[in-house]
Amino acid sequence: MPKSFYAKRDAEEDVKRKVTNQMKDKKTYPSTLQLDEGDLKEIKDWQVGKEYEIKLTVKCIGLSSMGEFAPPDDSDADKVHARFEVVEAECDEESKE
Repeated sequence: MPKSFYAKRDAEEDVKRKVTNQMKDKKTYPSTLQLDEGDLKEIKDWQVGKEYEIKLTVKCIGLSSMGEFAPPDDSDADKVHARFEVVEAECDEESKE
């Protein structure tokens, strides 16, 4: 194999290790949420990389204690997991500034 293959693989493994170490200290959630300014007008003034607080109203659309909603690498697969549909998104007053 060419050196570039090993360098790329090693770099990817380094990133995975760093992310794993960061995740140990902070609760992370496995999904992303995509909104547009029709959903939340304030986002047109937001910046990439900055954190904002939004209030979500969600509807529970699924519950499972069998592990089928759990990601494959979830150590809590034996706990109840839920899926939600976002019903509404509101901007926190502090995030409007």
